[in-house]
Amino acid sequence: MQSTEPHHIDSIVACICVDPVTGEEGIMGHLTERGWMPLIASDRVRFDLIKGLATEIAEAGKMKVSFVRFSVRTEEGSVDYRTEKE
Repeated sequence: MQSTEPHHIDSIVACICVDPVTGEEGIMGHLTERGWMPLIASDRVRFDLIKGLATEIAEAGKMKVSFVRFSVRTEEGSVDYRTEKE
């Protein structure tokens, strides 16, 4: 049974790899019809989906992938369009 409580994001897991040319870390991405989608998840179901995809990408590119949880939430701002203009 699903919870009726709204999901509150208190942590994310990012699929991180190291660029073999520059040595810099970056978040792995997947090219879709709508552009690049970063491999980041905020719940277990999505993490299980992206973990498999990240593993396939790492294997094909002969690279290491790390699954890193970030759990400090600091809001940098927001934009709220829910209020109606008169």
